Amino acid sequence: MERRGRLSLAWRIGFAIVLVESVVLAVLGLIYTQRFAAAVDARVESQALLPGRLFNTGVLRFEAIADPETMQQVVGEQLVAGLIVSTAGVILLADHPAMVGRDVADVGLFDREALLSAAAAPSVQQREKSIIALTPIYATGQTTPQFFSYVEMDTSAALAEKTANLGLFITGSVGTLLATSFIIFLSFRLLVLRRLSRSVDALGRFEGGDLSSRVPVYRSRDEVFALEKGINSMAARVERTVAELSASLNRTEQTLEATVKVLANAVAIRDLYTEAHQRRVAELAVRIGERLSLSDDELKGLRVSAFLHDIGKIAVPVEILTKPKRLTGVEFSIIQNHPLVAYDILRDVPFPWPVARIIRQHHERLDGSGYPDGISGDAILVEARILAVADVVEAMTSDRPYRPGLGMDRALEEIKSKRCVAYDSRVVDACIAICSDPDFEFAERGSSITA
Repeated sequence: MERRGRLSLAWRIGFAIVLVESVVLAVLGLIYTQRFAAAVDARVESQALLPGRLFNTGVLRFEAIADPETMQQVVGEQLVAGLIVSTAGVILLADHPAMVGRDVADVGLFDREALLSAAAAPSVQQREKSIIALTPIYATGQTTPQFFSYVEMDTSAALAEKTANLGLFITGSVGTLLATSFIIFLSFRLLVLRRLSRSVDALGRFEGGDLSSRVPVYRSRDEVFALEKGINSMAARVERTVAELSASLNRTEQTLEATVKVLANAVAIRDLYTEAHQRRVAELAVRIGERLSLSDDELKGLRVSAFLHDIGKIAVPVEILTKPKRLTGVEFSIIQNHPLVAYDILRDVPFPWPVARIIRQHHERLDGSGYPDGISGDAILVEARILAVADVVEAMTSDRPYRPGLGMDRALEEIKSKRCVAYDSRVVDACIAICSDPDFEFAERGSSITA
């Protein structure tokens, strides 16, 4: 339990500190912004009520209401309108002469109930973007108002001031939270993330193939310590498993190569030509496959298939295989059966590649004129298409019991003439490019079957 609790506890404490700090800042911010907003509202109300108070003390004359400059000096640039209104609600003086003599209710400024309310005490009314102040004005020695001062002020600046103050507080609060979080994160990084980064680096090297990669272990008895030990233990087990699998794979490949050689030699016992032919076809087929960018695994399957592609001839009488004359129709039909015989021999062998299918199809042609199934086009495996071209070229250039070799030029002309008809165009082009090289020649002895 101790090993798995320290980091969790440290992380919870750090989170609690940030949470408590956030709550404290939020409460302080709410109190501060409310008080600041109240102070701004009070200041604006005081400015709106100031002209009425100055009228009552005799500092301002009624005529001042018609002078915008004087009123702006008293109220500020936020002044929208200033009026002197009688107790009956008639506008007596205004900065706009057209309004003099009109009833306040007719122009939509306020109603009579507002005058009655303001008669007892100054009245302030908040609107969406402005504030309206009605201040009763008394004659000397009178207790009832003789007139009313009407002042309307734009509150956009006050709202902007409150918003700016709120934004400043939020910015400061967020900055404080970020600074605290950064300090906690930095401490966490120094204590944990650096070790986690080393663990990730070791895993990256391990994934890249360096099975000996290990994570430095710090005996801190926390969760990361358990992770470091777990990674190293896993890496050691994987390294041992890979080594065992590699050794097993090598033994399997050796067994596979020996099996293929035994099968190939079974044909060689009856016909030496067939054994040499299969080896040379394998050599050319693999070179074509390399030129067509087949994967290493596909090339292995192609090589094995080429080494065994004529194993079905084990069922053909020796007299037919070695006959020094051209075959009769019946004899040729027996020869044509060898892909099916090979398929029956190999179909139950658990090769990691479709060897039996490749060999069955190596005499098929794109236009469907081949045998034994007469399939065409994409139904023919790409390995079988390669094998078909390599088989024809090698057979035409080699001496046969019934004729001498026809030469490379004649063989290349044959596959070129049937390009896109019987043979795959890409395979034909690759074969011509390889065999046209002056340095190309078949090796006297073949390489490893599964190399």
